[in-house]
Amino acid sequence: MSYLHRNRLALAATGILVLVLALIAADLPASLRVWSLRSMGTTQLETLVRRNPEDLEARYQLGLTYARGNRHVEATREFLSVLARDPARHEVLNDLGASYLLQERYYEALVALQGALLAKPDSAVAYANLGRLHLATRMPFTAVRELEKSVQLDGRKATVHCDLGEAYQRTLNVNGALRSYQRAIQVDPKNLQARVGLGKAYFSLTRYQEAEAEFKRALEIDPSYASALLSLGRMKLEQGVTRADWEAAQPLLTRAAELDPADPEARFDLGRVHLRLKQPDRAVEHLVRALQLSPEHPGATHQLSRALRLAGREADADRVERTFREMALNTREESRLEERVHQQPNDWNSLAKLAGLYIRSGKTSLAALMCQRLEHGAPGHEQLPALNSALRQAAARAEVYRKQPSGAGPSSRAESGTAGL
Repeated sequence: MSYLHRNRLALAATGILVLVLALIAADLPASLRVWSLRSMGTTQLETLVRRNPEDLEARYQLGLTYARGNRHVEATREFLSVLARDPARHEVLNDLGASYLLQERYYEALVALQGALLAKPDSAVAYANLGRLHLATRMPFTAVRELEKSVQLDGRKATVHCDLGEAYQRTLNVNGALRSYQRAIQVDPKNLQARVGLGKAYFSLTRYQEAEAEFKRALEIDPSYASALLSLGRMKLEQGVTRADWEAAQPLLTRAAELDPADPEARFDLGRVHLRLKQPDRAVEHLVRALQLSPEHPGATHQLSRALRLAGREADADRVERTFREMALNTREESRLEERVHQQPNDWNSLAKLAGLYIRSGKTSLAALMCQRLEHGAPGHEQLPALNSALRQAAARAEVYRKQPSGAGPSSRAESGTAGL
């Protein structure tokens, strides 16, 4: 190569470098401001927004700060304010959808997340949140497709692999769940959700030693991780054949119930332990609490009738058994209607019936989703006024109950593109 040719190449490379540096420099002030806003506290951002309500980046960062503090109503307000002036920001649409999801406002979450994907069709985080939404609304096959797409676009997040594992479990694809949890652990070996999920998958495959090892690894990382304690206690209960086996499960389940008072499953399993130990009064206490936390829990209803009968409370047992039979029928009808609505989304009569069943079983968030779909698709449907009235009454009763002191509330997962919600 001649000296002149090498010199021309060097000059061309220098020109490209200068152009790249110029482009970076042009964007540097905006990037520095975003960094500066992210470093501010809630009070500083609130002051900034009060002084200049048109500062969209400040409002967005304030919304993210509210979201990180579980102040989702305020976060929603700020995200909507930004979108009113800049409606195509995909990251704000995603964060709005995540905030709605955490408030169990499922229809609004769906609209926002679909908007995020219209604005950015390759948004891995929006696909992940859509998958979580469909897990929450009992559509696991749809969730599998969306979470698979998220992983294809970006496989670096252990939480998404975990959610895909959960979706596979719900569709009875245990081997798929196993692979997803293993990938999550490859990404983050200390991810507790992945360890427990992997243990559950092993347990479903009757690989009991490997299951126990994963639960114990999770507890080595965090001895107070309630899900690992519950899973290990449940495994000991399921495998137990002697009084000593069941007594070994009891402290694990008791600790899980103490650490997560809002989880009905630990109470349910404690009820089962006391039934096997022939302690019906203790069993009744735990099973009643499980039903207070989850009124539609069919397993707890069935076990409660057994405990009451063992305690000699025949009339109460008969009444609970009638409730259990009614719940079993409702559950089968719900499953049938869910499948029909999934296959035929415009079957408004089936959708209205499903909304009514959800209301009667206390699933107000799912009922609200059905009613909103009905309002948008068939606003003149004859059952809609009665459904909305029943939904308002059920939601009011649920709000009164939620205000009773009962420990930590239920947790949900959603993900923001920048805040990691």
